[in-house]
Amino acid sequence: MNIMMKTLLSAAALTAFTGVAHAGNQECDTSTGTSSCKDSIPIELTVAKKCVLRADDKITVSASGGSSTASGTGSFWVGANADYNLLVNTTNHAGLGPNASFLKGTGANTTTIPTTVTTTRSGGPSINLGEAKTGEPMALSTMNQYDVKVLTGTIGNVKADTYSDLYTINVYF
Repeated sequence: MNIMMKTLLSAAALTAFTGVAHAGNQECDTSTGTSSCKDSIPIELTVAKKCVLRADDKITVSASGGSSTASGTGSFWVGANADYNLLVNTTNHAGLGPNASFLKGTGANTTTIPTTVTTTRSGGPSINLGEAKTGEPMALSTMNQYDVKVLTGTIGNVKADTYSDLYTINVYF
């Protein structure tokens, strides 16, 4: 063989041996009758937790057929690759009770309309506003659906205006 070929083969053998020797730093003593060296390399994959949240654009609250109250419904869906925590709330909820909130008039209109906001997951208990619901089950192939219902108090003598509140959804691990 020519010198170039011998040099290449020597370099390849040295590289292969060095790679194996450094992998687990196993030393084998073939003088004891052992004809091979063995080691192992762990294989690991870490999949980060993630979620997908989809929600209706708006919950429209309206009175039906001369009713003195109004109601509206909406939904949101959560998909996640691990159990998750859920916190739902409204802007006007603070300190009013587990599901109590209110719709507020615009501009100088300080009139408020009391509401009860309930959130339920199919097959699960009601989720109170402002209280974290922990351990919601992961949803890989079909997203968990949550239904939101808003029911107002009496609206019979309320000033004409657009009244609003904001429903917030926080999914976290």
